[in-house]
Amino acid sequence: MMWQLIKRDAMNMKNVIIVIMAFILIIFSLYAFIDNLTPLSNGLLIAMIGYFSYLIFGFLFYFDYKNGVMRFIASLPVKKKAIVASRYLFVFGAILFFLVYSWLLDLLFKTAILSPIFMLGSFIFILFITAVSFIIFYSFIRYFWASLTFQLAFLLFLAFLVSLIDIYIGLDSIRQVAHVQPLIVLVLSACILLYVSYQLAKYIFTKTDIS
Repeated sequence: MMWQLIKRDAMNMKNVIIVIMAFILIIFSLYAFIDNLTPLSNGLLIAMIGYFSYLIFGFLFYFDYKNGVMRFIASLPVKKKAIVASRYLFVFGAILFFLVYSWLLDLLFKTAILSPIFMLGSFIFILFITAVSFIIFYSFIRYFWASLTFQLAFLLFLAFLVSLIDIYIGLDSIRQVAHVQPLIVLVLSACILLYVSYQLAKYIFTKTDIS
């Protein structure tokens, strides 16, 4: 049943995924075939990650809100924790897919836009966004537009915070962090945060009456 739920999310999000893939392809194509383009800053790349995250979460929960699908699924003989788990697995799979897709395009076009350190940092950053965003949406599972507004406020706050860091510290300092603390610790910390987020979202969803 969980696989069917993941498949349903993938089918609903098919057009959104294609649009994001096309946009990423266009970016790499421009830098592969046009000379003297201004290099993409780490801040701009992170802003794009935030925008794509907003699209994914917004449309993912919008389809449920529009069609009342979540009420129907919750009425089926399937545990609510399986519903939450399937959504986490789908988003986590989408994260890995887009990162690998971007990395392959970077290798194919030889643009050297994405460094290994930046890829790993982006993975950690996306896990953090995912963990917080799920809590927001499941906390307001009955009020879609409120959850969308709160997530937008959260991402705007992150964008402001990243901008301050980029101005006063410089995002390239992430390379220095790699020497101070093993990156594997940061990855594990982000995964633990995502797991805690899942447990909290599961608890909220099981206690929420969406009938």
